[in-house]
Amino acid sequence: MSCPTRTTVHGRSLRSKPDCPLIACSAGFTELTGYSVQEIVGRNCRFLLNGVPSNLIDEATRVKCRAFCMSSSVGEEYTGAPDNLPDGLQKPWVELPKGEMICVQTNARKSGELFRNMFYLKQVELDESHYILGLQAGLPEEFDLDVSLGDLEKRCQVAFCKLEENMTLIEQAPANIIITGHDVTAPTLVLQGTMVRSISPVFYSAKLAYLKIEKFEEAVAMVVHVVFAAGILSTAAPWSSVLPEDAVLVPVEYRPFSRSQPEASVDFASTATLRVLSQALNLSATNVSYAVAGHSAGGAAVYQSMELLALLSTDRDRGSKEILDLAASSLPESEVAELRARLQSAPPKPLPVAAFSFEGSLMPCDVDGWAADWALSPKPLESEDWILPAMEAPSSQWTWFMARACCRSLMERCAASPPAHLHSITQFMQLAEGPRFFYVAGALSKKRNDVVFPALKHAAAATPKRLEIKEIPHAGHNMMHDQPEAVKQIFREAFELPHA
Repeated sequence: MSCPTRTTVHGRSLRSKPDCPLIACSAGFTELTGYSVQEIVGRNCRFLLNGVPSNLIDEATRVKCRAFCMSSSVGEEYTGAPDNLPDGLQKPWVELPKGEMICVQTNARKSGELFRNMFYLKQVELDESHYILGLQAGLPEEFDLDVSLGDLEKRCQVAFCKLEENMTLIEQAPANIIITGHDVTAPTLVLQGTMVRSISPVFYSAKLAYLKIEKFEEAVAMVVHVVFAAGILSTAAPWSSVLPEDAVLVPVEYRPFSRSQPEASVDFASTATLRVLSQALNLSATNVSYAVAGHSAGGAAVYQSMELLALLSTDRDRGSKEILDLAASSLPESEVAELRARLQSAPPKPLPVAAFSFEGSLMPCDVDGWAADWALSPKPLESEDWILPAMEAPSSQWTWFMARACCRSLMERCAASPPAHLHSITQFMQLAEGPRFFYVAGALSKKRNDVVFPALKHAAAATPKRLEIKEIPHAGHNMMHDQPEAVKQIFREAFELPHA
């Protein structure tokens, strides 16, 4: 059985890297997951849970991995249970020292395809900074819920032996490999005075943990991470293809609030807002350039997060209080705790380099004629034949209850006087020195644009030069499909990148 090994390296201690981001990965890891290096680096590895049904996520594994990361963050050797493998397995073949751990978790590739991932974690110290080296192997490439316990045990054992062998090879690698190139995605390495151009991806990524990570981190800092909230019943994945090469998509998860509390009891838009905000604060704390963006209903989360980020930048105490008060009624306790920690580590002005709304829901004209029907219907509308396929897509965690809750939030906000989202934009645009706000619409939405554009200009009256209204010819509401290159050029302009 083939069990190829993939490698990741996690960043410095949580004191300076609050969310334990990935700072390097092997080519094999990109092949295993379907994500590019640019999409992986700078993110916590939990993005591999995006699209995994909640009943297949092993929460015990998540808890142990957090404990492992926390131990590394304070320079302590991990002394907890060294393994968390599927129930019922005989495990005489697992014997790990302190500071190491082996786990299995169900993950999802970028395509949405599920796979079992065995990962082997090892604590590493370099120049008094702490890193985690991770090796991964699929069990096997095909995901099979009905695999017998005996077969699963054999797969786990073979994978572990391969991982253990490769970890030993990494530890034995000479310590005087140095990076001589500036292109960290394809570096030139020197090994004992000999130029090496085809070094094993495992050796390359693993040695980064022992060497100078700074060059890699500097390169990561130059990439703009786009925190993206998709529209109703949609996912952010299609937007990855319209980002420039120097930008990375950071999707905001749409998932049920909790199993015990129905979605109808929470403000769906606020929940999405706080998840956008949490990602934004985490990126700003790691000195990574980021932007916030949303399409359609996702615009609601962007507008409110813009207002809260502006408040944080002008009145830290008041902003933190408003955010945590909102979180108490809009997020599960675990996410509230995570958000509180990110607020504490965020810089004084955690502002994005730009904010984007792609026909984000803003005014009554955005919800008239459909939102009320959705909100009141106990089941998906039969007249909308795209709804069920959208909910059943592997990467989607949307439910009809979530869609209804989203519609209710949008209707309430758009019906307010003035519309709540216009107020949020006004607050953001009153910053004396702040990032630009790009509102992008398709020219085929002219009737709507004739209402929205003047309202936006009024909302941005305090700093009109920071408002950029873009109307894309021959495009409708889904401009990422209609005119993808035009959308990409708008991102390039915002990030001050050269045109293709």
